[in-house]
Formats: sequence, C-alpha cells, structure tokens
Amino acid sequence: METEEQQGYDFKRLFSLSEYYDRDRSSYYNAIQSVRNNNMDMTDWLEYFVDGLKNQLTEVRIKGEIAIKSDIIMDRIRKLDLNERQQKILLFLLEKRRSSVEEIRQKLSLVRRTIQRDLLKLITMGMIKEIAKNETDPTKYYELL
Repeated sequence: METEEQQGYDFKRLFSLSEYYDRDRSSYYNAIQSVRNNNMDMTDWLEYFVDGLKNQLTEVRIKGEIAIKSDIIMDRIRKLDLNERQQKILLFLLEKRRSSVEEIRQKLSLVRRTIQRDLLKLITMGMIKEIAKNETDPTKYYELL
C-alpha cells in the first residue's frame, strides 16, 4: 500500500497544527494545563484543539485556492497576448485578491494612466472585474474573475 508521500502528497507540508500552537505558546500551555486544573476534564483542551484544526484547514483551503487560481491565470496568460505589465497586475491581484489603481501603482511603480488602460483591457478580456458604486467612486477596486 502506498503512503501519501509516495502518491505525490505530503500532508504534513500542507497542514501543521504545530504552526498554530507556535503562534501563541501561552494559549497552548494554558489549554494543556486546563486538563490538570479541571480534574482531567478535556473540554477546554478539545475546544482549543478544534479551533486550531479549523484555523489550519482554512489556511490549507486558501492556499489551495490560490494555487489553483495561479495555475489558471498562468495558463490564460500563456494563451492570451498580455504584456509584462498586465501579467504583473494579474499576479498582484492574485496575491492581494483585490486592489485599487493606487495600490497597484505603488506596488508596481507604474503610471496611473497606463494602469487604467491595462485594467480596461483585462476587464474586456474577462480576466478581472471592476467593483464600484459609480464611475467616480473613490473606493473603486479590481479583482480577478
């Protein structure tokens, strides 16, 4: 019988409760101590453990979604005629999930008007969408489709 690693999966790399425990060692030790302090009642420890499990599984889901979206975007970039700026904008949006023109300008050191032109092209290609209340909405942002 093959192990997860032999099949190409390394579950330990995707998911580690020790990362959760290491973030706040005092909570970890308090949860363990609660068992001793409560006459071996494991309720507090189990609640802490389940919270950690939920937290780590949520992180795995998010990492998986980003990896899948990244593969899809890279595949679309190869198929479409996108310049280097447009590719960088898409990858930035993948990382940030959503962004304004100003955030893109600051991160990529591009001219505002050039970014707006590139965003318009990406919208017409069906790669991103604009989220705004109206045409002059100062809170306007862009996100991947």
